[in-house]
Amino acid sequence: MTMQDISFYRSMLAINKNNLDGELETQGQYQEEIGRQVAKVNSQQLASKDALSKVEAELFADLKDGTKISNDLAQAEVKKDRRRVQAWDEYNTARQDFEEWVALYEAWKGRNYALKTLSDLYGGDYFVVTTTTAPRGEVVVQAARTAVRDASVRRRAST
Repeated sequence: MTMQDISFYRSMLAINKNNLDGELETQGQYQEEIGRQVAKVNSQQLASKDALSKVEAELFADLKDGTKISNDLAQAEVKKDRRRVQAWDEYNTARQDFEEWVALYEAWKGRNYALKTLSDLYGGDYFVVTTTTAPRGEVVVQAARTAVRDASVRRRAST
């Protein structure tokens, strides 16, 4: 199975309450895939941070080798070096990717709670029309339910 792009998972954050069973079936699978991607980008971020530290240490050691440059001046020179700037950019890119995937994972956890709430509402017949009054005052429950169901089917078919 190939890992999807972050935009794929972002596009699926909205819950289709007319397809609640489908949403419930896929929630766990997608959240697990997002969790695996969070672990992967975290490893990439840590590797790029380690590479940045190594570049900084090498540059600092080269500057201090045989010269009487102060530590503060050496650190300033290290920060200007093109290799350090490139390593810093790579680290920042990896860190941003990690933070975006973590934010997505947190949003999917919130989606999980929203799915539970919607399921509870459906279980309590919150979205069901229970009474409709006919012209003479008779309660027509079944006809109203059928009309709502037919409208939902037509709406799903048109999308």
